[in-house]
Amino acid sequence: MSSKGGTPGIETVTLSTSSGGAANFATRVIQAFQTFIQNRVIKTALNPDASFRPPALFRLPLLRALPARLIGFGIRKVHLEEK
Repeated sequence: MSSKGGTPGIETVTLSTSSGGAANFATRVIQAFQTFIQNRVIKTALNPDASFRPPALFRLPLLRALPARLIGFGIRKVHLEEK
């Protein structure tokens, strides 16, 4: 069943990736990145005994959005197909 505007409803959309292995790889890359950020940035920032200075990635305006884009969009494009 379609929703307004001709876009497919959520019940008719499935995710399609070219192969299951590639999807697993993308998931592992994102999870490794999240673990790295948690261990290197957040753990250091929350340590009351040490001073904290954000990594260069977070200080440079051009690179500041990269971590959020990586988490939000992933490393590969996901295609939606109608059933």
